Amino acid sequence: MTEDEIIKLSAKAMGFDLEYRRGSDAFYYDDLETGREVWLPTQDDRQTMLIIAKLRMDICCLHHLARAAAHVPYVGFKQSEVSHADEPGARMSALRLAVATVAAKYGQGMLAGGTDERVLGHLIGIEGSTAHAMRGAIRESREEISKACQRLKRKGLVTNKGPFWQAVQR
Repeated sequence: MTEDEIIKLSAKAMGFDLEYRRGSDAFYYDDLETGREVWLPTQDDRQTMLIIAKLRMDICCLHHLARAAAHVPYVGFKQSEVSHADEPGARMSALRLAVATVAAKYGQGMLAGGTDERVLGHLIGIEGSTAHAMRGAIRESREEISKACQRLKRKGLVTNKGPFWQAVQR
């Protein structure tokens, strides 16, 4: 994964909309506490800690490896290991990169759009599912997914048999 991909996808995992500014050659996001900031989780300890807290990551440094892992419901674990020289600065850099890479892997699997678009996109890609089972892919509560399915059903885009939802084949 390139550095730009890690930056964009880790921001997606955090729910940030990035704006690229050519003059500074950087991606910016709106931070509620500090205002407009450059998104560089591979260099900023505060941003790394935000990722760790939001995605509930496990992190550690063993021997010459920095390791980060996060559990994605109904998907499994996303993890990254980065080797480093055995000195504090190198360990910190490797750990920031491992955390940002896991966040990027997490963001890579996220569907874009509002709840309705994500539910429909998910159902088109599979044979069908229950609202409960879609929670991991859609990243919403079962209740919100059920409401989206009902709206899509009224539009004629999905059908259901009991709790099992399917996209209408066209």
